[in-house]
Amino acid sequence: MERVDFVLGHSRVFAVLFLFIYGIAIFILIRVPLPIFIKILSIFIVLLHGWNVWILHIKCMNRRSVIKIWQDTKGCWGRETRQGHRQIGDLAGDSFVGNWLLVLRFRFKKRIECVVIPRDALSLREYQLLYSRLRFFTSIGKKSDLL
Repeated sequence: MERVDFVLGHSRVFAVLFLFIYGIAIFILIRVPLPIFIKILSIFIVLLHGWNVWILHIKCMNRRSVIKIWQDTKGCWGRETRQGHRQIGDLAGDSFVGNWLLVLRFRFKKRIECVVIPRDALSLREYQLLYSRLRFFTSIGKKSDLL
């Protein structure tokens, strides 16, 4: 099996969902009967968190943002961040593979990290290739991963 790289792009669906959820959160905070300084502080915290999520996951501008994943010829998986940090690890068995969303949990030495890939973050061909590799050529569901 040859090495295949998957370069992650921006997801419009993820951006719209993000704006909807954070908009609802701010609307609820405005409508809740709390003192004004608590409302302002809460809205500020939600906006600060939303800005962090927007930069890290939606626009992929943070140095920790994952911009590429790959599977090498030996079946090991890897990821590359915006700052150029590359890691090779195993795909955990509890990764989620769906038609509209992939949640890949990578196991690196002593920690596990997630990469969320909406369908529109890759081209249709790349998404189908990644989907088929995850379904048929990985260790997802091995007995050792489930223990």
